[in-house]
Amino acid sequence: MRESDRCEFSEFSFGYTLVDNAIHSGVWGGASGSPRFLSPSEEGGPGGGFDVELPFRALPLFLQFKIPQMMRYRSSRMPAGFSKPYFRMHLRARRVNASGKTQHEQMLDLENKYPLCVFYVTPRFATSEELDRHYLARRVADESEWFAPSAIGDLDRDDHCVAYHPDAPDYEVQSQPSRRSEGRYRFESVTHRLASLVKQAAL
Repeated sequence: MRESDRCEFSEFSFGYTLVDNAIHSGVWGGASGSPRFLSPSEEGGPGGGFDVELPFRALPLFLQFKIPQMMRYRSSRMPAGFSKPYFRMHLRARRVNASGKTQHEQMLDLENKYPLCVFYVTPRFATSEELDRHYLARRVADESEWFAPSAIGDLDRDDHCVAYHPDAPDYEVQSQPSRRSEGRYRFESVTHRLASLVKQAAL
């Protein structure tokens, strides 16, 4: 009996549907161009670390998509107060690019340059039927969790994952030691934060 299940859809399918929904949401004045998806070599190169840049008219948005495990059974690593099933998003902390940085380190660097514009995005659903339903309703972005790299914090080069539950107010960065934290977002709160940033810049 397996402790966990992978999502039924690929990272590419999730990323495409989310980008399409986000672009057509009309936020921040709409898009000023086409999404820029990075090739594997670009993603691992200097200035990379993300999957796609969305060129909205007001601000760019940089996203790294993650497909989680859906944890179906109780275990010693299940965060206190969580019910099952819940999700674990794994982070690449051991793979180092040509410039000697991990993906998470690159994401932190990018967030320092573009505050509030850089996120890991991961679904809070697991089936192809749910993906189809959310895509047709243009709600894939709304039915996902958004994590700013700084909310996860600095990581050493060991294995790490972020445990989250759709109904829990916080999440757990599962490292050594693990720590509970708040600061994940939904698409609505991301748009509100960026709208405030755009308004401040215009003053």
